Amino acid sequence: MKGKLIRVCVVANDAAETMRDFNDLFGVEFYGPFDDEHVKLKVALPRSGGMEVSSPTAADDPIGFSQYLAANGEGIKGIALRVDNIQEAMDELKSKGVEIGVYFEHNLMKECIIPPQPKTHNIEVALNEFPDEDPVGQAVARDMGIDLYA
Repeated sequence: MKGKLIRVCVVANDAAETMRDFNDLFGVEFYGPFDDEHVKLKVALPRSGGMEVSSPTAADDPIGFSQYLAANGEGIKGIALRVDNIQEAMDELKSKGVEIGVYFEHNLMKECIIPPQPKTHNIEVALNEFPDEDPVGQAVARDMGIDLYA
C-alpha cells in the first residue's frame, strides 16, 4: 500500500465558526459545513488548503470526536491518506495488526477511519479512495447537496 497525504482533520467545538476563522486568518476555503448524519458530525471540507474541520453533533458519534474534544480540546485529530484500492489497503493493514474502524461511502468516495492506536503512533488515519475526476471534497459535498459553484 502506498498512501498520499491529502488532508489534515481538525476537530472543533463549532465547525462553522472554525471554518470562518481559518478563512479569515489564512484564506482557507471550505465546502459546507454540512451535517454528515451517519457519523454524527458537522463537516467543512477543503475547497483549498487541505484541511477538514469537524465538530460532533451527538455525544455518541461513531468516530469518537465528542470523547476526543472532552479529553483534549480542539486541535488536529488526524490525517487522511489517498489510496488506490481501499479494500486492499484495509486487508494489508489488518494483516499487520492494525485495527480498522468505521467504513463508509459518499458518492464515488470510499473512506475508512483507523482509530488512534500504538501501530499508528496514536494518530487517527483516514484512508480515502476516489477517482481523479472527483476529489474527496467535491464527492462528499455533492453527496450532501452542496452547490459546488455557489
